[in-house]
Order: sequence, then structure tokens, then C-alpha cells
Amino acid sequence: MQPYYDAAGHLAGFSAATIKIHELHERTEEWPAAAPTLPPWPTTLPRLAWMADPTGAIFWYNQQWYDYTGTTLETMLGWGWQQVHDPAFVEGVRERYLASIAAGQLWEDTFPLRRADGQFRWFLSRARPIRDEATGEVVRWFGTNTDVTELRQLQTQLSASEEELRIQAESIPQQVWTARPDGTVDFFNHRMAAYVGESMEKNGAAHWLNFVHPDDLAPMQARWQQAIASQRYFEAEFRLRRYDGEYHWFWARPRPAARPAARC
Repeated sequence: MQPYYDAAGHLAGFSAATIKIHELHERTEEWPAAAPTLPPWPTTLPRLAWMADPTGAIFWYNQQWYDYTGTTLETMLGWGWQQVHDPAFVEGVRERYLASIAAGQLWEDTFPLRRADGQFRWFLSRARPIRDEATGEVVRWFGTNTDVTELRQLQTQLSASEEELRIQAESIPQQVWTARPDGTVDFFNHRMAAYVGESMEKNGAAHWLNFVHPDDLAPMQARWQQAIASQRYFEAEFRLRRYDGEYHWFWARPRPAARPAARC
């Protein structure tokens, strides 16, 4: 979620997007009970994935990583992943990654990765510690990289008119919505409407928290209120209710932004 401001610098609302991570979340939750051998990884999962030892050195990547980067395991083993990072970002990424490894805590960062053709695209990267059930010690790390390039572009193109922004919001494969300063949703794209089963015409004044799983509601509500009060960007993972009543895991990235100026 990201706040946006009017010409006078006052908070005008929030823009946000959610990316479905349900299959990824279920699979990573199963890993602590899995055997030490590598489990099968579906080639249809649209994310780059990797595993690292307790020190953070990577020893396995999925095929999607190799397809995207054009690299091999031999060149990527250990700390070779730095070769496909933008030199302007790689030092900071490494420092934050090692800090999470040392603390044994979930790592999350956003940065560009070089594609095989030399072009850079932005990725949300996350790594979870997998612990030994008996000792609680970290035995390996499981990481993923999710392409968020179009999402970042949409959220930064706030100089365009509101109509142009909404046309763009309908063209990307994520759930996108905007909210007023009080958190009331004033727009969501067709992907969001199809998932929750309610159109803007029916539920135009809805609060997005209405669709959050009850067990996730309190922490999400607290973070949302904090974002409104501080006018700060944040990221979060939670379950969202589908039109049929089932809940699936999503990653949300709400951020503040300036309200586009009106055009004649």
C-alpha cells in the first residue's frame, strides 16, 4: 500500500495491489515436515525459487530461475547470484540478506534482477527459514522471487490522469485498488472484483478489510491504521476471502501516492 498526496501535500488516499501466493504459501508451510531430500517443484509456478544452507549460501534453483537469468548452477552456487543483480543495489541487498540470515528471521526485499537478454526487471524476494523440528535450528532457507515490474510501474505513474491509471490497472495480472485517506476503497480493478465476487457498483464504499480472514484481521487492521496515521508504505501477507467463501493467501503492497491533477 502506498499513500498519495494532493497538490498541497495533503494525504489524498492510498493505492494498493495484491498478488496471489496461495500455492507458494502452502508449499513452504509443508517444508518443515518434509524429508531433507529435495521435494518436487511444479514448473507451472510463476516464480523463481531457490534454497540456501544455514549460512545463506544458495545450493539449488528451480528451472524458472535458469530460464529467466540464462545462468547455470555452477555459476550461481554459493554467492554467484550477485552476478545478476544491478551493481547499484547489490551491496545493500547482500547486507540486508545476511542480517536476516544471522537473525534467523524472514527476509524480504525488492530489487532488479537481470534477465538473460540483459534487461532488468523488479522482483519481490523473500526467504523463509526451515527449522529442525527437534532443535529449532535453521537447516536451510527457502526463497522466491516474484516479478512486480508492472506493479511498480503502475504505482509510480501517478502523474497520469486517474482515468489513464485505471485503464492501466485493468491490464496487469494483479488485484489493484485505491482507497481514500480514511481507508475506504474507491476503486478496484476487474481482477479484484472477480475474486471477491462484488463489483464496485455493488460495493463501492467497501473497506478491503471486510474480505480478510478473521484470524488475520486484527494484525492487518493494526498495520493498516498505522499506515494511515503515518502515511507510510508497507507490505503484508494475509488470507483473502474469495467469492465462494474460500480463503487464499495473498501478498499486499499498499503505498501512498499523489492524487493526479484533474485534466480538461
